[in-house]
Amino acid sequence: MTVDVRHYGAADLDEIRETILDLHVEVRHRDFGLTGPFYDRDRFNERLSAYAAHPGCSAVLGYEDGQPVGFCFGTALALDTK
Repeated sequence: MTVDVRHYGAADLDEIRETILDLHVEVRHRDFGLTGPFYDRDRFNERLSAYAAHPGCSAVLGYEDGQPVGFCFGTALALDTK
């Protein structure tokens, strides 16, 4: 299996948002059985928007045969973050 890895910045969020949300629901709900308000699509979408507002936010999506198979994202923490 070969996974094509693509890097995105916060400015690309509108382009990849639905893909990330779909993957989140698939993995959290179906694969791990995590349910409840914290894991809902809308709540995750709110967190995703908040993360993307931080400087340096970026995401990576993996694609196999053109289909999304996973993602990760992160942002730098402020110096005073505990």
